Amino acid sequence: MDNVPTAPIADKDEFSPVGTLLFVMIMILGYVVYWGYIWFLVVIERGGN
Repeated sequence: MDNVPTAPIADKDEFSPVGTLLFVMIMILGYVVYWGYIWFLVVIERGGN
């Protein structure tokens, strides 16, 4: 005897990567701030030399 369910199994909700997207955006923002700060130190404060 096969135990076949009579009602169809409901599909799960689609995956929404909100936390992953937030993490990536924070990492990109940190990268931009870091390189902006390094540029400021080298070009503005040290005069580019």
